[in-house]
Parts: sequence; C-alpha cells; structure tokens
Amino acid sequence: MSDCTFCKIVAGLLPSYRVLEDEHTLAFLNIRPVSPGHTLVVPRVHARDVWEISEVSHGEVADMVHRVAALLKTALAPEGVNVKHNTGEAAG
Repeated sequence: MSDCTFCKIVAGLLPSYRVLEDEHTLAFLNIRPVSPGHTLVVPRVHARDVWEISEVSHGEVADMVHRVAALLKTALAPEGVNVKHNTGEAAG
C-alpha cells in the first residue's frame, strides 16, 4: 500500500531502528515510545487491521512478538511487559 506508513518502513522507504526481522515480519522501535523498548511488530504483507490480516500472518506476528519479548527481557530486564493491539479508531 503506497500510503501505509508501516509498508514504507518495511520497504525501507522510511527510517526505523530495526530490532528483529524475518521473511514474514519486522520488529522496530516506536518513534514515540511509551516506555523503554517500546517495539512495534508488523507483517511484511499489508494488513489494515486484525479483521483484515490472515490467520497465518497473525500467527507469524505473534511468533515475532514472543521473540521480541524475550530479547527485551534480556536487554532491559523489565519488571513486566504489555502486548497490545488496537483495531479501529475507538480502540486507540
């Protein structure tokens, strides 16, 4: 999608600090972090939201979230972690 910020980051058209990536997903630090290590995980295939993403892609994102959480635990030793997804304007 030409107007999707996340697609532009995946394609390397916008700068990002990449934490981890594989053939299906990309994890990168949030430009406006809420806390240290605030990382976004996105599929490499455009999906507008959780209603649009395929079950397979959703699973690949979940796998990457698990891997990133382990990295952040090792690197930052946080007391906890939040895993969050927002779909729709009402959700944030």
